[in-house]
Amino acid sequence: MAQAQSSEATSTPAKRARTKSAEPEHTFNGSSDFWFEDGNVILISAGEGPSKIGFKVHLGFLARHSEFFDDMFRLALPSASDRRACTNLPVTDSAEDLNYFLHAVYDIGYFVPERDRTPFAQLAGMLRVATKYICPKLRADVIAHLEEIYPTSRYQLDLGHVLLPKECLPNRVHAIHAIQMARENDVPTIMPAAFYLATTIHPMEYVLYNHLLTPDDDRRVIAGRARITEKVLEGVWSWLLDQPLENCGFYECRRTRWTATQDLARNASCAVNLFLEPMLYESVGNVALTNSPVVEEGQICCNCFNEWGPHDEHQYDNLWEELPHYFGLQGWKR
Repeated sequence: MAQAQSSEATSTPAKRARTKSAEPEHTFNGSSDFWFEDGNVILISAGEGPSKIGFKVHLGFLARHSEFFDDMFRLALPSASDRRACTNLPVTDSAEDLNYFLHAVYDIGYFVPERDRTPFAQLAGMLRVATKYICPKLRADVIAHLEEIYPTSRYQLDLGHVLLPKECLPNRVHAIHAIQMARENDVPTIMPAAFYLATTIHPMEYVLYNHLLTPDDDRRVIAGRARITEKVLEGVWSWLLDQPLENCGFYECRRTRWTATQDLARNASCAVNLFLEPMLYESVGNVALTNSPVVEEGQICCNCFNEWGPHDEHQYDNLWEELPHYFGLQGWKR
């Protein structure tokens, strides 16, 4: 890893840019992770006092990953007599974001997209810096990772949890942070799924975090939740009562459907969770054997089940395709 910061860097609080004397003096603490003695540029983070950190790194190496630093390297290449000069470069990025970014470009294996449970703060930091300094590879890797968690396919939605840090699993507040990241860094592909998952956060918990959203996005989540619930009640669940079959003459089958409807009515607030749970026709009741002359209590006849499944699949597909519009978004960006 990087060489330890020199004793001069630790003992001397003030670092002067080796440029014109009229330029302002920069005071900062040297990074313990990124302070290369042969570095030729010091990135000085935003902040005051201890939070202002300097990272002594290699401009040529950064230029390989960043179009911004590549242009800077080409335009500001020092003369042969001044190749050993080190330039101070104050930036507006936080020390944390710069640290995440530098680890990603210097350390192989620090971030492996679509495999590791990467903390959201790290994802957000890398994405911000990669977007700002035009780092195509790192930005694409972070977005690919986020698209696994917030996919465009409903069949993949329940697979993204394997990439979530363990502290995110008990709730879905991570979706609010994902909306922030998508807005800040122009990542429209993850927004519909992130908004959807935000609607599934328990209302008592949602009100503790909705201040992180803009007022407009907060309204989108609330309106989307109501719209999804309405569509589930009108479409997905309606088959239980609105589609009686002519070839179903079993009292117990109809009773099972009615009981299931009552249970759903008592838990209508959970309608938004439909994409995170087994499909209704797979979880309600047992299925009687084909051509069985008897349907026992709690069972659904085979004829009803065979029609219920395709109905649910069709309703789920339609609702998923319409999902972006429930939040006022343009549609799926596939």
